[in-house]
Amino acid sequence: MPIVCEETFEDSHGEAHDYEMGYFATSVGIRLKLRVGKLIRSHTGSLAAFQDGMTEAAGVALFLTIVPDLCDNILEAGGPEFLRELLAQTFRDGDNMSEKVHFEGKYAGNYGELYSAVAWVIIENFKSFFSADWSAIISAIQSDDSPADGPRSLE
Repeated sequence: MPIVCEETFEDSHGEAHDYEMGYFATSVGIRLKLRVGKLIRSHTGSLAAFQDGMTEAAGVALFLTIVPDLCDNILEAGGPEFLRELLAQTFRDGDNMSEKVHFEGKYAGNYGELYSAVAWVIIENFKSFFSADWSAIISAIQSDDSPADGPRSLE
């Protein structure tokens, strides 16, 4: 996996950790994007603030403002296993964070760093989705043309 992005996040003790990440394979990315879309669908108004040219730090900060409301959705999507899937191409100080031993050990009591890393991974992998024309997407989601039984699943 080629490394395409690097970032540094602090843990709950103020220690800096170097992260490296590669993009998901296309088929994995499409599957995960659908699940991520379900996580954030109730937050499309907040995500309308994503703009082309928004700095990575600003994007992560915005995403973190909605993370507390996403916790229930993350649990429904598979909880820790889903988060480990999102971190499959992510390394913290050289350790693959999708491996249970690293995920469980490094993020114990260190949830701020975990959510920062997950936000970064989502933004980097799906930024073209986030920078889409959200006014059109929001209008489509809110339109009366949606099926009476709710949106159709693409899975």
